[in-house]
Amino acid sequence: MRRESVVAADAVMAELPEIACQYDRELLLDTSETERVLGVRATALDSVLEEPAPSAPSERP
Repeated sequence: MRRESVVAADAVMAELPEIACQYDRELLLDTSETERVLGVRATALDSVLEEPAPSAPSERP
């Protein structure tokens, strides 16, 4: 299948060339302005991973 056929058939694949540059280098996230303006901080990943996930509600009566 030719590239043009894939792009025409799949909207996600059509966007791939435009977003591929996101993977060219390390992604850095700067939260300093959010912390300053809103006064909030992100929870450390280790803390999040230590908490158990909530149980899904049972669908049985």
